[in-house]
Amino acid sequence: MPVDEIVSNYCKANKDIISKNSFVSDNSSVYRLKDGSNITFTNEGYIVIGSLKEEANNKTMQPDNEKGEVNSMSLVDPVYTDTITYSVSWYNYLGGKIFTVYTKGYFGYDFISVEPHHVDSWYQKHIIFNPWQVSDWQEGGQTTSSTTAEVYGSGRFSWGYTIANNYFAIQDKYIKVYITCNKFGQTSGGWIDN
Repeated sequence: MPVDEIVSNYCKANKDIISKNSFVSDNSSVYRLKDGSNITFTNEGYIVIGSLKEEANNKTMQPDNEKGEVNSMSLVDPVYTDTITYSVSWYNYLGGKIFTVYTKGYFGYDFISVEPHHVDSWYQKHIIFNPWQVSDWQEGGQTTSSTTAEVYGSGRFSWGYTIANNYFAIQDKYIKVYITCNKFGQTSGGWIDN
């Protein structure tokens, strides 16, 4: 059964319990699903599901940019991770999927340092007449320390009303979805929502 259907069915069956218990604490509640995804019940009334997928990366020396050039600071004899796509979906408390943010990339590492290789980042709105607007969209790869790096997609997600050419945001969230890797090639996905 697809995750969307599971979330929707769970929310419909437990709507009284969810609205009273899952979202009231100051901290989010996080659980791991059988497929390895993480489900989070936020204190803002959202259900957030993060999922990581890998695909084989068979190349040994990969270009660092769109022109096909390899970074001059490239690692000596690097090993490459699989290409990873990390997606995070936000659902309302009734189980309706609102939007999903994706980031995709891979990393070169040599047990001393790591290089990020950003492939793409994007977002998708799911409900009809979705009021969420996205601004300040950014994506890329960056070294976060001497032994870690990340690829990411981020932006401001907001919804509200325009009155007399003035926009009044009802809700405004900075969302960043990222994949990190360390010098040993260990990867993980994460997200920031504030």
